[in-house]
Amino acid sequence: SPDNNAMLFAGRDDWTNYRAEVDVKNTDPAALTQASLLIRATNESSFPDQVKDSFMGYEVAFRNGRLVLNKVSYEQVKEVDGASFDLPANRFVHLSVEADRSRLKVSLNGKLMLQWDDPDAFLYGKVGIRSTDPSWTFANLSVTFLGS
Repeated sequence: SPDNNAMLFAGRDDWTNYRAEVDVKNTDPAALTQASLLIRATNESSFPDQVKDSFMGYEVAFRNGRLVLNKVSYEQVKEVDGASFDLPANRFVHLSVEADRSRLKVSLNGKLMLQWDDPDAFLYGKVGIRSTDPSWTFANLSVTFLGS
């Protein structure tokens, strides 16, 4: 349900320019749920009574027939780019997000879908995955560091 919110973080706060990739699948596309890849995440927190967006960084989310790029600073969530995308049922799609200095590029199955140059960018942080429902599966999460 949308009230559930599971997040898992990996890596280090001092990671800067990298490409994170993951395969994502949903076994129940009719459900109003969300799955996300988190980029340059810092200050993550997991207290029970806090806001659900309890980190600072970027989120690339599959949500209700859309792919969206959000900039998150706890309760301040700003959608900075988005595109319609019908996720196929029970099939993995390959999501890749490149964070190079202030520019973010989001690709699905090798096709550029979203991009944004953040004038006030978060320049470092961990990777993470997030979902609101157990119908989401993540596989093959990887990080490749980019040249400076």
